[in-house]
Amino acid sequence: MMVSFRRQNGMSSLAWFLALSLFGFALLCLFRIGPSYLNNRYVVSALEGLAQEPDLHELSRTEIQSKITSFAVINGLRDPEVNSFKIVKESRRTLVNSEYEKRVNFLYNIDLVMTFKNQLDSSNVEACCSYIVEDESAK
Repeated sequence: MMVSFRRQNGMSSLAWFLALSLFGFALLCLFRIGPSYLNNRYVVSALEGLAQEPDLHELSRTEIQSKITSFAVINGLRDPEVNSFKIVKESRRTLVNSEYEKRVNFLYNIDLVMTFKNQLDSSNVEACCSYIVEDESAK
């Protein structure tokens, strides 16, 4: 049985249009959402830098806030990321929480809301940046 190769010319115009549309939509998602996740990565890096401090629990709130602010200035963090840090001093540990929402205009009247929660616990620095402890005094 012979197969005709004349009819197998590749993708049709409609298939190319759909493929390019999907590729364009993926790029739109990347360019709209990506910067927010990159900024959250900087927030995590700030908390990881604080975790390297040998005497984190001994530092005052002002000293911790100063370290966070200097990191934010160097890395270009802006609102709401910088203002999201809450420092809670307890007798056994220090919690540094970062909890914020980022709203991004996606298309015309469609907004995306992303929620980011990060935490540093001075008594458990190995679990850095996972939000484990819900603390009422942090609110």
